[in-house]
Amino acid sequence: MVFRSLVLAFLVLVPGCLEARGGDDGPGTPRPDPAPEPINETWFLKAGYLLSTVAPTKATADRVAATPFANGFANEDIKAFAAPPVPTQRNVTAVRLHVFYEVVGPTADPFPVQGNPQDSRQIVLWLGTDHAYPMSVSTTGPTALLPGRVYEAKAEFTMPPGGWTVPHGERIQLLVATLAVNTQGYELRFLVDSTATPSRIELAGATSRLALPARLNMTAQTFQIAGNGGMFTGATPEQVPSKIRVPVAVSSNWTFLELRVVMRANGGGKSDLDFLVYAPDGTRTLVSSTPYQNETVRAFSPNLAALGAGSYTAEIEAYSGVNTRFDLQTYFASPS
Repeated sequence: MVFRSLVLAFLVLVPGCLEARGGDDGPGTPRPDPAPEPINETWFLKAGYLLSTVAPTKATADRVAATPFANGFANEDIKAFAAPPVPTQRNVTAVRLHVFYEVVGPTADPFPVQGNPQDSRQIVLWLGTDHAYPMSVSTTGPTALLPGRVYEAKAEFTMPPGGWTVPHGERIQLLVATLAVNTQGYELRFLVDSTATPSRIELAGATSRLALPARLNMTAQTFQIAGNGGMFTGATPEQVPSKIRVPVAVSSNWTFLELRVVMRANGGGKSDLDFLVYAPDGTRTLVSSTPYQNETVRAFSPNLAALGAGSYTAEIEAYSGVNTRFDLQTYFASPS
């Protein structure tokens, strides 16, 4: 009787175990990848150059000083608002910016908009992660800024073809430089974390299964640019070359491409290299033009699908510095 009871119990339990393992599709049936989920995020600027999804709850704004114009294009001094590492990959298809700011004393912009002298390009912003900044925008505002007033900068970033992929574990960053200038050293300050001045960036897109490849192939070439093209640094494009163009062959089976401009040495001054990539049809496509010495552009599979395979052109310009030597590094992934 005991043996018969154990057999009956076994026959009752086994179907339940199989159903728990395989479900309706049977044991070992692979489950489909989850569908992308929409993402609509607002990242608020906070004190300490932070980005957070926590909305402001207080009336009084914190004030965050922008980089002074005198050092506006010194690589080491540019500030970036940074978020925590993102928990999931996402493909961003739209970004809007809304920033509030003020000045301590009378401040002017030296670059008025030629079509309207009352407007100027007050703030330049770059958006990306801690490894690559694929987008930038110049906001406009009054040519003369006065203390005691609150100003607003609004803009939309233009996305790379195929969208902007933010990999898991990287930090969204907003890099800021101001063009406002004065002789007294007055600060331009961002008003953040207040219900009255909720400075923020708004992202729209969807979750993505794209990730940085675990293994990359790499090639590298070394180049040197003699002059520079920067208006603040004794521009020399008419005397000696300030830029070079390098062909980059992209195969149709590549699933990821990363190009890096890595500064190695120079003969004087601070070197600021800017990077622009043209697609095979000649259109300007991938850009990285931060005030930093090194630049990186990336193309995930949606970007490569939108741009197509073929002969790309990498254009590197020395915005500042003399006799700047650098490496152009190509990283790519393809099915094994």
